[in-house]
Amino acid sequence: MSRSTPQVSKSELKSKIRENSQNLWARKQLALLLVKEKRYYEAIREFNEILKYDKNNDFVHSYLARILVQVEDLDHALFHAEEAVRLNPKNNYAYTAKAEIRVKQGRMDQAILLYRQALPLAKEKSYLVQRLATLYKQTGQVKEADQLVRRALADDPDNKKYQKISAEFQLLTGRLSLSDIETNDYEKRKLVQKQIENQSLSTAIDHLKKMLRIPEYQKNAYLYILLGKKLKDGRRFDEACEAMSKAVELDSGNVYFIKAYGFALYRIEKFQELIELFEPLTEKSLSDPYVIWVLAKSYLLTDRRQDAAAILIKGIDNHPKNRMLRKLLMEIWS
Repeated sequence: MSRSTPQVSKSELKSKIRENSQNLWARKQLALLLVKEKRYYEAIREFNEILKYDKNNDFVHSYLARILVQVEDLDHALFHAEEAVRLNPKNNYAYTAKAEIRVKQGRMDQAILLYRQALPLAKEKSYLVQRLATLYKQTGQVKEADQLVRRALADDPDNKKYQKISAEFQLLTGRLSLSDIETNDYEKRKLVQKQIENQSLSTAIDHLKKMLRIPEYQKNAYLYILLGKKLKDGRRFDEACEAMSKAVELDSGNVYFIKAYGFALYRIEKFQELIELFEPLTEKSLSDPYVIWVLAKSYLLTDRRQDAAAILIKGIDNHPKNRMLRKLLMEIWS
């Protein structure tokens, strides 16, 4: 719904309107600012004022229709959407407004048809592709959604939004399987992870262990981290630490893996091993306050009170508003 607007304040625009009530440019810019602030009823009033002087403005009709959908005034929304189409059959905003009215009414087939009409009219298609794919998915038309996204990705292969939803529909249609966990494609890997996370704990753990018995997966650190997280969720902390240790062994520079392993070590009270793991991290960076807190607690639990205070002071210097670090330091000093 957004269009670029000059950087003019609301007070300036209102002043222009007071000087000339027929200043339609000022009314339009004010209405757009009000929409941005979600002050829909005030925006509706401004757009209606514009239509008093410019009743054949298809942009205003289509924009007004979309705002009226937001406030659930579907009858008036439909009137303005149809006016916009009558005035300009190539106004894609009018079709999307009508589509969202049909969604609100539960008439999904009509909504899909209207989005399909809007798509070739739009210059920027990303939102329409995503919305239409979602409607296809909601109505069980997964293959149609997959085909839509594949066509869009073929036309715009570098589009990150298309890449993301493409991976999802590949998974839903079976073109992407759990074996794709080894890919370097972040979106595919994230979708595979999502599928594993949606499984029961026992099923996911069993599945991951079976995969890790296959030689080609045994050097995949990411699989070990996934297994470790599942084991940790199942409160099997010793096994979780073993899996995460393997991940860190395979990818010793991965900070995410190191943190996951360290937090698991903390749960099984292997404080000295955690200290050896986290000290190099904090020497390089103090960006994660929770790492600092866990390291400080581990120092305290191994009778290294001064080291705990020292790392907390450094941490507070980097995170002066962090209450967790300040509280622990006050406990040491009390």
